[in-house]
Amino acid sequence: MPITVLLIENDHAHAQAVADALADPWSGWRVDVVQSQAEAIDYLRRKRPDIVLAAQRTVGGSAYDLLQSLDGVPAMILVRMGAETHAAQAMRYGFEDFAVQDAALEYLLALPAQIDTVLERCSSARARQVAEAMLARQHRLLQAISRAQAMFIASSGPRAAFDALLQELMSLTQSAFGLVGQVVRADDGHPFLRVHAMTDISWDETSRARYAQHADEGMVFDNPHSLLGAALVSGEPVLTNDALQDPRSAGTPPGHPPLSTYLGLPIHAAGELVALVGLANRSEGYTAADVEFLQPLLNTIGQLEMARRAELARCKVEAELERTSMLLADKTRALEATLASVSQGITNVDAEGRIRVYNRRYLELLDLPEALLQSQPQFEEVVRFQTARGDFGPGFQYIEPMARGYVASQTETPDGHVNMPATYVRRTHTGRYIEVRTRSLEQGGRVR
Repeated sequence: MPITVLLIENDHAHAQAVADALADPWSGWRVDVVQSQAEAIDYLRRKRPDIVLAAQRTVGGSAYDLLQSLDGVPAMILVRMGAETHAAQAMRYGFEDFAVQDAALEYLLALPAQIDTVLERCSSARARQVAEAMLARQHRLLQAISRAQAMFIASSGPRAAFDALLQELMSLTQSAFGLVGQVVRADDGHPFLRVHAMTDISWDETSRARYAQHADEGMVFDNPHSLLGAALVSGEPVLTNDALQDPRSAGTPPGHPPLSTYLGLPIHAAGELVALVGLANRSEGYTAADVEFLQPLLNTIGQLEMARRAELARCKVEAELERTSMLLADKTRALEATLASVSQGITNVDAEGRIRVYNRRYLELLDLPEALLQSQPQFEEVVRFQTARGDFGPGFQYIEPMARGYVASQTETPDGHVNMPATYVRRTHTGRYIEVRTRSLEQGGRVR
């Protein structure tokens, strides 16, 4: 495989010998030679070799001076015969291996294999470190999911839960600042963002006052022509590592910290866009892998937000039902008070023939037991009770002649529509004469 070796050596003859021993066009090995520490540092700023070979002493310093500039590139130190103790010290300071430069340069015969061994060892170590870092990051993600669930369950409002979520997301992505908010639909259907958690990046008294003013109810962002708006409109992640030049950017207010990198993450649940995360200014930028990595957390948040909304809707319905019940109870009490104050006996019979409402005067005039009407009986049950008690006289003779057929039919026909007179007069079993008036209702039933 192609290998680039950076050799730091001011001995031209030795440098040439090393290059001749390592450079191989067939295997793709290449040797770049610099003579001084300054040249080496400049090279490492511009390029990244696979391995560095550094003479113990070079122009401008020693091999140890390079360690801070390697940035993870493996390095070997070349020491002369008799200086092996320096090699052991170099290994302790961070060099991966050493080679002892003999006068006949026979060490060059084994140098390619030695370099291969170093590269293989470092590659394995890097793979292990990457795997360990990935495992640790996954563990942090699971912890973030667990904490988010706990916060959503414990919080009555979205602010505390979203604030905790923002802290987790910023930690997981190493972002400088960000925000999290609910996606709400306006009356005309277009989405806007109500931000409940945002990094406090206020830069003057005005911005601090504005931030504090909207801290509780949530600051509203509704500009579709912005990086935030792009994710709101499309429902897709928005990723840019050049936010200043991105055509979707609407810029920032005067004095606001500039955006260099940005990641917008929409949160969906049940096919609906319910929340949005905006993260900014991660030093190394964002990638599609970040979106994929965070998706389990975002999915969990979406489900929790939908559950929270369902709970709010349920509470709202319950509150409305309670309010309606209280209004109905008030109206019922007012109606009962009104009915109790009138001198006429009144009943309301529904479309099914049941007596739903009555007043005390009705009981008094007809001498009926309240227990009978409390069960909301069918009207014919009351008529049968009165007939059995003899309230209508033999052959219903206490009833005005033109209404006798109707009253008699009430003992058998639940609906009582047989020649129902609007008004008739009857006598009670106590000898009192009363007028009975009936008015049919549009929805069925009647008032008497």
